[in-house]
Amino acid sequence: MSKPLEGIKVVEIAQEIQGPFASLILADMGADVVKVENRETGDLSRWMLAALIGGLDVKNATVSHYFIAMNRGKRSITADLKKPGAIEMIRRMVKSYDVLVTNYRPGVLDRLGLGYDEVRKINPRIVYAQGSSWGPKGPWVTRPSRDTLAQAA
Repeated sequence: MSKPLEGIKVVEIAQEIQGPFASLILADMGADVVKVENRETGDLSRWMLAALIGGLDVKNATVSHYFIAMNRGKRSITADLKKPGAIEMIRRMVKSYDVLVTNYRPGVLDRLGLGYDEVRKINPRIVYAQGSSWGPKGPWVTRPSRDTLAQAA
């Protein structure tokens, strides 16, 4: 049985919960999602191990259930987005992709040359989906955050 988003290509530049959950839904609906992970650490949720919650004796202590839950059905690549070669690789991907999903705080991808305006110059049809804990403007816009911090606030 075909799925409604088959043939749609998504590049995800996101970590932990908010962005990965958004593209997880797209993957579940048939989209081809490629997750871009930090070359040194991977997605930070890879380090949210079961042992952190249940102790070293818990079953599957070295498994991150957060990472597994948020990233099923995706492919991953690693890139150091502080290097021009990695940015150029993402820019080449964006040419033929349909959606870019990010939860990096506003301004981060702009500084890297992957902000909305730059990406739209490369591919005017792309859907640029950006979520952030504190919204696109306001007094807290540049504050680092996580999904759970925003919910608590």
